[in-house]
Amino acid sequence: MRRLMAVVTASGALAVVLTGCIFYPGQHMGPADRSAENIGGVRFWQTQAVPGFDSSEYTLSDDQVDRFRDLLIAHDIDPGDYRTPQNEGCTGGVTTRAQLWFHMGGDKEMIIDGCAAPDGSFEQEATDFFSAIRTGSAG
Repeated sequence: MRRLMAVVTASGALAVVLTGCIFYPGQHMGPADRSAENIGGVRFWQTQAVPGFDSSEYTLSDDQVDRFRDLLIAHDIDPGDYRTPQNEGCTGGVTTRAQLWFHMGGDKEMIIDGCAAPDGSFEQEATDFFSAIRTGSAG
């Protein structure tokens, strides 16, 4: 009987501990909000098939995150659902890989292919935005 009581007590304590780890007041429940408005931070790197190309990783400042968020909103891009358009075999362009993380959890990698992107498109403007940061010419 004592053994049964010890098992029941230990099971109850474990259930309380696990419940406390899983549910807490104010916890976001449901799928993570991966909208532009909810971006908490961004780091990126770019690649191009050119010898010596700087493919270092960069982290955006808060101001740069705000500017990237504005770019996404201006082009009506939902980062949670973004897929880069097909480019019909273009070679030599810059590809940007941006790792976004969101308030209340979740992250998303955006692959932005700037090769042959039409002027004024999100891909062209995002490539220019990230390239300016990478080269130090961002204003």
